[in-house]
Amino acid sequence: MKDFEFNFKDVVEFARDVILVTKSYPIDEPGPEIVYANKAFTELTGYSQKEILRKNPRILQSDETDEETKAIIRQGLEQKLPVRVTIKNCSKTGDEYWLDLSILPLRNAGGDVTHFVSIQRDVTEQKNIEKKLEILSRTDLLTGLLNRRSFDEIAENELSRFKRSGEVYSLLVLDIDHFKEINDKYGHSVGDIAIQTIAQSCELNLRLHDKMARVGGDEFCVLLPSTNKS
Repeated sequence: MKDFEFNFKDVVEFARDVILVTKSYPIDEPGPEIVYANKAFTELTGYSQKEILRKNPRILQSDETDEETKAIIRQGLEQKLPVRVTIKNCSKTGDEYWLDLSILPLRNAGGDVTHFVSIQRDVTEQKNIEKKLEILSRTDLLTGLLNRRSFDEIAENELSRFKRSGEVYSLLVLDIDHFKEINDKYGHSVGDIAIQTIAQSCELNLRLHDKMARVGGDEFCVLLPSTNKS
């Protein structure tokens, strides 16, 4: 059996996931007090163990940390129940990162919850990929404008607002005259440049809250909130 002996502390200290242990009380400032942080924590956050001990995990939160997520965490701590969330935190240098965060209550021999262990996995790269995919799903790749799907959603919302408040809006539909002749005579690469040029020219003349989309080959729609036909 000696071949299988090992130190659990070493396993935790050198785990790739962040592991943080806090006291279970008090929950409010200055608690919950951090009593242990492993090496992965210091590498991810930039805080040394000396800097973080006796502080509380709120030191990692920023204005970008979601309030609803923080409320879910607090409820779990108050009820001494396991919690799992995805949360955006902030390093010592101000860099933002995303975590898959699990918090588990730790009980003593008498069954009382004395500490919480937080196991955190850095999922920043995954979240960035998801964000890029979301942008791609809503954007026309050639022009950078909204695509038809996104524009339809915005137009539906504007129509609902009109039905509720009566606030007017205008909808413009544009296309490029004789666009097929441009493609046939000069090729599709020149046609693409023509589409991009039209899109850029229109965008320069839009207000901040106006929305423009490419909805077809050479077809564009422009939504102008709070604008009548005159």
